[in-house]
Parts: sequence; structure tokens; C-alpha cells
Amino acid sequence: MIRTGMFVIGIVAMFFLGGAPSQISIADSEYDPFQPVQIITSAHGPDQNGPVIPGYAEPLPEGPGLSVNYINDIGIVDDPSVLFADDFEQSMLDEHWDHTWANRGESRIIHDKIGVHSGGSAYMARIHRPADGPSSVGARKFLLPGHDTLFFRYYAKYSSNSELYHGGTHNAASIAARRPDEIYESYAGVYAKGDNLYSIILDTWRPDSTVASPGEMAFYCYHMHQGHQWGDHFFPSGRVLPGGRELFGPKFVPRDDFTPERGRWYCYELMIIANTPGERNGRAAFWVDGILTGDFPNLEFRNTAELKPNRIAFQLYTHNEQITGDVTMWFDDAVAATSYIGPRTER
Repeated sequence: MIRTGMFVIGIVAMFFLGGAPSQISIADSEYDPFQPVQIITSAHGPDQNGPVIPGYAEPLPEGPGLSVNYINDIGIVDDPSVLFADDFEQSMLDEHWDHTWANRGESRIIHDKIGVHSGGSAYMARIHRPADGPSSVGARKFLLPGHDTLFFRYYAKYSSNSELYHGGTHNAASIAARRPDEIYESYAGVYAKGDNLYSIILDTWRPDSTVASPGEMAFYCYHMHQGHQWGDHFFPSGRVLPGGRELFGPKFVPRDDFTPERGRWYCYELMIIANTPGERNGRAAFWVDGILTGDFPNLEFRNTAELKPNRIAFQLYTHNEQITGDVTMWFDDAVAATSYIGPRTER
């Protein structure tokens, strides 16, 4: 089932994100991913002079979304808000996705029961470790010319034996904005300056073995006020890596940090709302099984209305030498839309 709309840190971001210098810069030598971080409460940016936007943190939906009208997602592809849908029941991944790759890993449709959420097939991403270089696999879909608000819902599961470590690792799904003539570009370590790129990856963060694999969920974000050339990590509780900055405004609501269980399917949904140029009213959020789990308002992604979210992707990447065995994820029942989708309605 498919429809296209009518219309680390370091080298790791090479495969997902990208940009050019912003007004904020922290030298590589100053970045410590393990430094203390803080709850974000101010309405202003790092320079303490960003505008405060009333109403930017209005309540977001939870539970059922547009999917409530489509039992088992049947017919969801025809909803006027839906831009793309794929249940991976086709035989070849590149029949529906615009860019697929597998470097020191596997990226393919599978039919094994353990890796299928619904129907008879799903998408498997597996990176092989150890390896003689970075391992990267994934699939991208382009949604040109782009949309100011974009939601991306999917189901995913980590294999029960996957041992992930960060940095130098990314895993799961992303939404990105690229200039149309640079839609394939990853732009590792390039600042988001407002007219070139911005991105969110629903990532996890596991710095060492004291944290359970795959790690705590976080957005890995490139935005105009990022604190390092390799982007920021936003945690539901309000922690930010690198720390010491205030980003999310006075209406930010801290939530419990969350670590998914391996070997279990979850429904994830990402949302990005591009800001009005010149204002800090951008927003990023994610849901787990229909529950709003992380919500980050008061963001500034762009200074031109022409730069819209226009790419979604699944990916696994690492060059982290702590990862000494293969890492496998399965993905299924993907939908991209301009409004909240919610979990599948099953009967």
C-alpha cells in the first residue's frame, strides 16, 4: 500500500542530517556529552533575547488520530491528509522508497514472523559489527515540495540481543528539511543556519552499560540554536546535550524519560512544525503508543518559508567501537501526513 502526495557526534551525522554556521558555536574541545544538563524553563534563546510567542505550546492530541477511521489502516492511503503510506507488503524496498542504502549491513523487506508487526512483511535494518568502518543502512522518502507541518507514524522493534551505545550511533526514524536540489544530502556536522537544513531523529542515548540498551529516547535535532556543530539531543524531561542552554520556553512540560524494551513492538509518531520565519514558534514532539512522550516548543528551525520538511527516513548508523555485535531493527506500518495519525485501529 503506498501513496505519494499530489503535489555521534562526529562523522555519524553524515548519513542523516546537515547545514552552515549559525550565530551559536561551541568549539569541539568544549563539548562534553556527559556534562550535567538542566530543565529548560525560559522563553528565550541562548542569547536571552529571542521573542516569546504566546500560544506556541497549545495542547497536542493523544490516543486515536485520523487512523481511527481506517480499521487496520485499510484505506488510510486515501485520507486527504496522508502523503505517503507503506505497510511493506511489496517485494522490493525501492519500489516505494526513493533512496535506499546498505553499507556494512542489510536493508530489505523480510517475511519472518518475528520481524513483522502486521500482514506478512516488514522492513529490516541491520548493521554488522564489528566492521572495518562505519556501518549505515536505511531508506528515505522524499515529500517534495514539503509541508510546514509533518507527522510520521510507524511501528518499530529492537531485536532482543541488540546492544547499542552512543555517541557515534543513530537509530530509528527522522524528518528532515532540505533544499530541493540537495534532497539527498546528509551534511554531517554542518550548522543549521535557517536557509539550508533542519532535522529531527527519534533517537536513543546510551553512553555506557549503566543504562539499559537501547538507551533513553531523545530527539537528535539540528536547528538554528544548536549548541554544537553535531546538533543537540532533547530528552522528554528537559535535559539537553550539550547542556547549559535554555530553549523550550515557559510552557514546556517536563515528562518522564523513556527507555523502550527490546523485543517489543511500539507505535512511534514524530511531529515537526516549522516556525514562522523570524519567530520562535517551531515545535517538535513524539508519541509512544499514542501517548505524548516528548514535546519541545519555542524552537527556531528556519528564516525562510521556502525551507519545509520534505524528507522522512528509517536508518541505523554507528561507528562506535563499543558496539561489538550486529544491531537489528524492524519497521512496519509507516504513514506520513499533515495531521496527527495515531496508532492503528485494529479489529
